[in-house]
Amino acid sequence: VRISGGAVTRDSIAQHAKRYVDHDVAQDIDAFMENGNDFAPHGDELGQCFVKNAAQVGEKFDLGFDMAASRQSNRIVGIVDGSAAHVAGLRNGQWICPEIPFPLNPSVPKQEVGIPICDRHSAQFISYFPVDLATARDGYLFEPKFENWQSMPHCTEHLRNR
Repeated sequence: VRISGGAVTRDSIAQHAKRYVDHDVAQDIDAFMENGNDFAPHGDELGQCFVKNAAQVGEKFDLGFDMAASRQSNRIVGIVDGSAAHVAGLRNGQWICPEIPFPLNPSVPKQEVGIPICDRHSAQFISYFPVDLATARDGYLFEPKFENWQSMPHCTEHLRNR
């Protein structure tokens, strides 16, 4: 593999990374290559208008039970042990209240769902975030410091120059 006619080395990668970050990434590359460490952003990669926050990343939507079979029987079916649904308290055989709708959006694992569970005397929602706990890992998100950051030239200029 070559970059603009040269070999791919720690130094060549670090040199090309200077366009995107304001610090030397050579130590980060060493930590990744020698120890298998993840790259941890320093926080300045997107400029002064964004803040780095620790977050769970890599999540995939996982309801934690068989929705089709559950809707058909009006009972919870196919609970996955250790899933977010199981941790929240859903169990096989619980009655789903058929008269209470509960929308689901499989493309948004960070959207809380509430499953309406009924017994003879009451109804309750068991709420959780439908995330496959095995795919979630610690990571980072960059979030704007200002609500109107897109109209601030010093914010957008920094991104355009990267």
